[in-house]
Amino acid sequence: ALLSANVAFVGATFAVARQLDLHIIEMKLGLLTVFRRGRLRMGAVPLGASVRFPNVQENDGEYPDAQLFENKPRYVRTAIALSGPAGMLVAALVLRGTTGWNSFLRAFEQIVMGALAPSSRGADLVTGYLHLVSTEGAMTGIGALLAKLAAYNLFPLPIVAGGNAFIQFLSAPGKGLSESTWSNLQKVGLVILL
Repeated sequence: ALLSANVAFVGATFAVARQLDLHIIEMKLGLLTVFRRGRLRMGAVPLGASVRFPNVQENDGEYPDAQLFENKPRYVRTAIALSGPAGMLVAALVLRGTTGWNSFLRAFEQIVMGALAPSSRGADLVTGYLHLVSTEGAMTGIGALLAKLAAYNLFPLPIVAGGNAFIQFLSAPGKGLSESTWSNLQKVGLVILL
């Protein structure tokens, strides 16, 4: 189920990047890389997905300034940041139809309430999900998980796509965050999530 979320995230980001004429350096599915082929990296642990583009910090003259991610217009950088969650939502809608949309909308409240009361509300949500999978099947469970992960990724936290979109929208072209600032924001986002 998590692998399908990663594939939807990376696939949508790849498709949008190609439409917006962005060069892709790397596409990662999961953590702890165990397989490499060209630009694709697959990890042993199916948590997280990302697409890496040419950027100012890593560019050694290989890419012209116009190809660097930070130099793209705000709408391009924001669209790229939001494309992964959009891909997961589309996959959820394909698997569950309007029920997938309802799962997506309910997810925002469920995520917040589950985080505020993990031992009661969080446990109830996990039990409900397991019941859904056992009664309606794995594909329905995958669709529900995709909808929830799409919503989760839209929260404005630096470690997920919503936070990245917010930062990209606020940053003027050519004025991206330094690597150390971005790293510190990611750490803050991780602390908030934990």
